[in-house]
Amino acid sequence: GGGGVKMTVLTAKIGRDPRYDRLVTEGITGDLGITVDERFDHGDLNHADARDGRRVMVSGFRPGETVAAYLYIAFGYIVLRTTDTGGDRSQPVAERLPESMPLWRRVLWRYNLESDVID
Repeated sequence: GGGGVKMTVLTAKIGRDPRYDRLVTEGITGDLGITVDERFDHGDLNHADARDGRRVMVSGFRPGETVAAYLYIAFGYIVLRTTDTGGDRSQPVAERLPESMPLWRRVLWRYNLESDVID
């Protein structure tokens, strides 16, 4: 369990990739998490180069969950963040974060991005 300060675990630059675009735009089922969509348009709805972003909360909103974890997806990057305090930093990240990692993997696997971000 955890409950520490939110920390960034991994940041992956994916760029303009069809899999990334699907992750930002397609519906995500409630069993995977809750999405919060964002639009970066400088307050101008007609902005010529508006960008979409998304946060996918995968943990911390269901009864009994003690760790909050989410993916932040924007500007070609996927960032994994959590309150999970993790274990020994010499261990692989998947072993250090046994609560957060499987939840991130489930979302990324659906879009064939798991190995690009985690492995």
